[in-house]
Amino acid sequence: MSKTKKILLLLSTIISVSISAVSIYYLSLYYKLDQPNYVNLSDEEEKQLIYLKNSFNEFIFKKIQNNFNKYQKEYFMSTYWVNQDTLESSDQLDSHIQKTESNTDEEKNKIQENIDKYSDFFNKNKEIPRTLTLKTEFDNLDSNIVKPVFEKYLTKFFPNQSVEQVLQTYNLYYFVKNSSFSNFTLSSSRMGWWNLDFLKDKKLYFVNYYPWPQESSDTNNGATISIIAFKKEDNIAFNNETDWKTLLQEWKGLPWDKKTNEN
Repeated sequence: MSKTKKILLLLSTIISVSISAVSIYYLSLYYKLDQPNYVNLSDEEEKQLIYLKNSFNEFIFKKIQNNFNKYQKEYFMSTYWVNQDTLESSDQLDSHIQKTESNTDEEKNKIQENIDKYSDFFNKNKEIPRTLTLKTEFDNLDSNIVKPVFEKYLTKFFPNQSVEQVLQTYNLYYFVKNSSFSNFTLSSSRMGWWNLDFLKDKKLYFVNYYPWPQESSDTNNGATISIIAFKKEDNIAFNNETDWKTLLQEWKGLPWDKKTNEN
């Protein structure tokens, strides 16, 4: 074999090894980001976690995705994403959220001002289920983050009614979450993880579950505000628990348990 061929073969080997190493690194990074709860688990605990994730995907994720149009029509279900840098919101499906660019000192100062307002809101407000029932409650909503979203929501779903008229008939249930997304695209499958299986029992659940990697050089920082409406006469109670693992373990006798027992 000539010296040139040996050099080319060596270079080819080095490149192949480098590509494999990089692939393994990013695969392990994704695994850690996507499944942080898998660290230091026993085999039984890992099996239980996998079972819960599969249950979530099968009976909550898919149900929201498959019934999105029905839920939005019947219950006015929607989720808005609020950009931390601009405080602008959107519920436009299949729209990619572009990272905010600042070219001037004025733009940088404005972005920092918005970030400060955003941080102040989440420092003062816990991520808990909330219900809007009265006009006075609407008037007292945070004017930087939440109220502008509700104004858009009401204009979209109740265009010919005042706030007072809407809240005379409906209660608005909502959950505000501090969320960061890499290359985020708003889709119907991410429009809030509501579990509506218990409406017959007058109970509503929001499932706090965001399994996607959160850190990237192209991370968009912001909040998701998920809203759904039910008539006051329905007397729907909003459950305080939102942790997805806790809820799935509590919901005994539901389809995922029955399906598992049948297999």
